[in-house]
Amino acid sequence: MPPEHEKAPQSAVPGPAGGYRNAPVSAPAPGLTPPGPVTTPDGSGLLAVDFTALLAAIKAAESAAGEAQRAAAQADDATARSGPAPWGDDPGLGQAFGDAFAGPRADLVRTAHQLHLVLRQLADDLAATRGAFAHAEGTALEAVTVLGRRLADLGGAAS
Repeated sequence: MPPEHEKAPQSAVPGPAGGYRNAPVSAPAPGLTPPGPVTTPDGSGLLAVDFTALLAAIKAAESAAGEAQRAAAQADDATARSGPAPWGDDPGLGQAFGDAFAGPRADLVRTAHQLHLVLRQLADDLAATRGAFAHAEGTALEAVTVLGRRLADLGGAAS
């Protein structure tokens, strides 16, 4: 020990000096854990598709499209029956009201006629989605089957 250290005050804690040796506890163990064996996925967090519910949604959208088309036709009939001045022909009130709401009325009629198209497109999109999910499921099942056969062949070859 160098002479300058000989005169240093002595620690009240027994044991060698320096680093963790000065602490009254042991050094912490390293936080390293060896990796575990590779396991197959357990299926959590995967997408599950309820084909029955998807089919029900397709049928509901198709039904709503038909009802919207019928409602638009009924609105047309009601508008035709109201005549050329549906809000009345009084120049002070009826015509002014009709003039003010002619644009929104035309927008409503146009929207009513287009709603069934939107609902029909929704039904078509849901049907396409159902088909895509069914195809993906079939592809996945085929891949799992092929992988299972290959693993079985490898297992049989190792025996």
